[in-house]
Amino acid sequence: MTKAKQDEATKQKEDNGKAGSLAGVGAGALAGAQVGTVLLPIPVAGTFTGALVGGVLGSRVGKNTAAHCSINSTQKNQTAQKRPLKIKKM
Repeated sequence: MTKAKQDEATKQKEDNGKAGSLAGVGAGALAGAQVGTVLLPIPVAGTFTGALVGGVLGSRVGKNTAAHCSINSTQKNQTAQKRPLKIKKM
């Protein structure tokens, strides 16, 4: 793999990690707020605490998941580029 392709793959991985982290924060905060409201029935404190914890956990999960998916998709794209396209005539 050339240096330019490695740099592009690294940048794509970082971008996917940032996007996944942001998505994880949102999803984790929403889910955590619901769980926090149930587990800690103090009106604002339970919701806030749940959202805070859920956002932190969601960020980690989203970042790791997005980084893992980008590695797999990059490998699949490179494999697909190596194979010639076969067109069947009818």
